[in-house]
Amino acid sequence: MLTVTDEAKTHLKTLIDQSGLDDNVALRLVANEQGLGLQPDTAKDTDTAYTEPGSENTVLVVDETLAGKLGAVTLGVEQTAEGARLAITQ
Repeated sequence: MLTVTDEAKTHLKTLIDQSGLDDNVALRLVANEQGLGLQPDTAKDTDTAYTEPGSENTVLVVDETLAGKLGAVTLGVEQTAEGARLAITQ
C-alpha cells in the first residue's frame, strides 16, 4: 500500500495551486513510459484519495490497480539542487 507523507501532500497542494487548478481537481499518479507521473484528474469510486493535512481537499488519487502494483512504498519529498521534488522510496 502506498503511504504519502504529510510533506508530500503539502507539496502536491502547492503544485495544484501553482497550476491554477480548481479545488475539486487533484493530481493522479499514473504509470507512463518514464515510470510514474502526475496528471490533473478527479477522484473515482475505485481510487484511493489522499487529502491535504488539516483540510478535506484531495491532492492525490491513485487507481486501485496501480496501488496494488506499487506495493509498500512511500511518496515523500526530497531536496535537490533544483528544489523540492516528489520521490518514491521502499
